[in-house]
Amino acid sequence: MPVADNPIRPLQRSLQSVLRRMTDPRLCAPFLLLAAFKALMLVGAVRFDLLPAHIMAAILWMFPQGVEVLHYPETLNNLPELSRWFDRLVFVSVGAILHGWAIVYLARLWTNAPLVLFPNLVTGLRRVASLACIAAMVLAIPYGTQFVAQQLDNSIATAVALTTGFLVQMFLFVAPAFLVVEGRSLLQSLRLSLSVVAEFPVAMPLVIVVLASMHAPILALRTPGLMNGVGQDPDWILYILLGQIPIDLLAAVLAAGLASRLALTYRSRRQSA
Repeated sequence: MPVADNPIRPLQRSLQSVLRRMTDPRLCAPFLLLAAFKALMLVGAVRFDLLPAHIMAAILWMFPQGVEVLHYPETLNNLPELSRWFDRLVFVSVGAILHGWAIVYLARLWTNAPLVLFPNLVTGLRRVASLACIAAMVLAIPYGTQFVAQQLDNSIATAVALTTGFLVQMFLFVAPAFLVVEGRSLLQSLRLSLSVVAEFPVAMPLVIVVLASMHAPILALRTPGLMNGVGQDPDWILYILLGQIPIDLLAAVLAAGLASRLALTYRSRRQSA
């Protein structure tokens, strides 16, 4: 098969380009700050006993039910759900903005074009709203289909949600790049993202598989063997969640880089066609 016709070539070249930029401190610094904040939040939720007494007293005065909630090891058992809610809130807010900024930053390096996320206040706010909207769709659509499936047949709800989530992520994956790099509208960006999937029908599913596999270690919390170990030492819940943070950091940078690179590759192909 000729190299030009290799269906995996776009993913391979995109990965190579992104990985060469992974040591760029300006690219990684904002993601590292967000990761550090999550780590402090998780540790603080468990080791609340390290807080100064007057701060702890003020918290319990405002939230007296905290006496029952902040109880070892129940706090640790609730930590995975707390972590998931934190990730969801970040994904549709700060994470969406950071994702768009990283896409613009890398596209500027690769094209030498004077790209910025906020060319002016109105355009910047519109882009932020659109980025948040795309992130919300990635979260809400799978949950919506899961809810519908539960009403019809609860046994298939999880499979339906996973399948829908995979498809939604694939079809919307490059939309943020068209939004912030080319200045497209939300609807135009969504349409072009679908066109990228049609252009790279093998590479795009593989992108989602690669990124999804990086989040797989957190599923270890549900395995019987580890659950038994957690029963002996609940602190393992915190260790696993903290260990997942660097992997999530890498996945976030990769996702932004791949979205940016694939959008540029698609544009280059369309212009040369």
